[in-house]
Amino acid sequence: MATFHIEAYEVHIQTYEVEANNRAEAIKKFMDGQASQLDDSLEYLELAEDYKSVNDLERSLKKDVLKALDGLDDDGKTCIRDCYKF
Repeated sequence: MATFHIEAYEVHIQTYEVEANNRAEAIKKFMDGQASQLDDSLEYLELAEDYKSVNDLERSLKKDVLKALDGLDDDGKTCIRDCYKF
């Protein structure tokens, strides 16, 4: 049996702080890189299953994954970026 590493896309929330006169200005400053990350505010939400499709995987891996998923209630969405032997 081999060991594999799987890279998965995940959804996280990070809180930032910025001084502004209103919410629109705060968002503009954030988008312009003027906000500061708050320490210890990173929070895991879920796997990003809508980020990629099984169709985005390399051809040989796609074929094997589709075969392995046969019979599962799966719509072809995945959060997997890559899977490689370690």
